[in-house]
Order: sequence, then structure tokens, then C-alpha cells
Amino acid sequence: MVETHTQLWPTHILEREFPGHREHKAGLLTLVDQYMAEHPKSRAAPENRHLYESDYGIIPKFYDSHPGVRALADFFVESFIEISTAANKDQWELRHLDTSKFSIEITGSWFINYLSEGAVDPHIHRNCSWSCVYYLQIGETTGPRDGGTFFISPFNKSDSDDWGSIYMAEASRSFKAAEGRALFFPSFLVHGSHPYQGEINRVIFSSNARISMAK
Repeated sequence: MVETHTQLWPTHILEREFPGHREHKAGLLTLVDQYMAEHPKSRAAPENRHLYESDYGIIPKFYDSHPGVRALADFFVESFIEISTAANKDQWELRHLDTSKFSIEITGSWFINYLSEGAVDPHIHRNCSWSCVYYLQIGETTGPRDGGTFFISPFNKSDSDDWGSIYMAEASRSFKAAEGRALFFPSFLVHGSHPYQGEINRVIFSSNARISMAK
């Protein structure tokens, strides 16, 4: 008798350290300060509270001129490939896809500068398959609910009361911010950030990506 174990609709989240964090932190913070000085008005978004958000074109705007942005963008692309492979390997093999021809398109890239009490309400990202958040500067933090990123379960099964489905019992999960670390996750996942309580501004960079077959 042949046994099979099929896993359907998994939710993949990848945590990775940015290898160039120490080298590029100061330069990226300088870029943030210069950008805000030149563009004093934050991008307006209904989910944002007590923070400054840049426009969504940071990577293409600074990739060629800023080594930190270039290193961060390359790290993002490498990580998007890693998490996409983990999530799609079976389907890619079933379709006999030549993964060497895949093209990673960064559809949005931006930074957020959190003030005290800064937070982002639950939301999703459109026109992409994967998203990420990289903690450039975290300031003080007391735990995952102090400015940390949270995700809301895509499954309506949090009312389970038996051990057979305990893996779906969490309605949400909060991740503690760690300087130099990045989270990569599917863009359909509802997420946001808890209010930040520190006095030193918290700065993050984020990006969205799509994967297509190069022609």
C-alpha cells in the first residue's frame, strides 16, 4: 500500500538576517533622513498612524547610486526566490518549469519611519505574491507587541477545541522586531504592526514582489 501525505495551502514565513546590515545601516539611515528632508510630506495611507512613509519607488530610484539600497534589493530578491521555491516546488516540478528563467519583479519598495505610538493597521498588499519587512533600526523594544509585526490567520478555525486541529488554533501571531532581520511572507496574509512605544524612531524597509517567466 502506497501512502501519500499532501500538504495544501500552507502559509510560509521566512526570517533571514541581512548580511550587509552592519555595513550599510548608517548609509541607509542617512538616505532616510535626506529623503524626508526633500519630501517632508508622508505618503497618505488609511492604515498608517504616527509615522512617515516614503513613496513606493525607493529601490529603482536609488539602486544605481546607493550601495546600501543595492545590497538590500539583492538580498530581497534572493530571499523572495528562497521562499517562493519552498512554497511552489511541487507545482513548479509538476509543470516542468525552468526556474532559471524566472524573473523577480519588485513592484513596490519603501521605508517607514515610526514615531512613538506609530502603528500600521491590518492590511494586505495587492499586485504581488510576496512581501517583506526589514528592521533597519528598532530603538527600544519590550516584546513582540511593542512595534512588532503581526499576522492574522487566513483560516477561520480559531474556535477549534480539540487536539486534532491545534495547529490552526492561533488567530494571530506577533513577531518581535530584531535589528538586521527581515520577514518574508505571502502578500495575501493580513498583517500590520503594533504601536511602537520607544523614543528613538524605528525605521523599516519593505518590498513587494512578483515572479514571472522571463521571455
